[in-house]
Amino acid sequence: MDVPEGALRELQQVGRMLWEAGLVSSHGGNLSLHLPDGAVVITAHGAMLGRLEARQADGMKGCRLPCRAGFRALRPESGIR
Repeated sequence: MDVPEGALRELQQVGRMLWEAGLVSSHGGNLSLHLPDGAVVITAHGAMLGRLEARQADGMKGCRLPCRAGFRALRPESGIR
C-alpha cells in the first residue's frame, strides 16, 4: 500500500520531535499510525526516526492489533520486525 503523504509527514514530524527531545536514538524503535480507513502505517526496522524517508514506511489495510506479526508474514520485504 502506498503511504498517504499526510501520514508520512505526520510520522516524519513525530519521529523528528522524539529524536530531537532525546527520547529515541536515531534508529530506536518503530512508529505506527492507524488511519481512519482502518489501514496501519508502520516504520521499517532500522529506520532513522529523525530523518524518516518514504521508503522506510509501509502500510497495510484491515490490520487489527496486534498486527506487527501479521504485517511481517504478509509483507516480509517491508523490513518490519
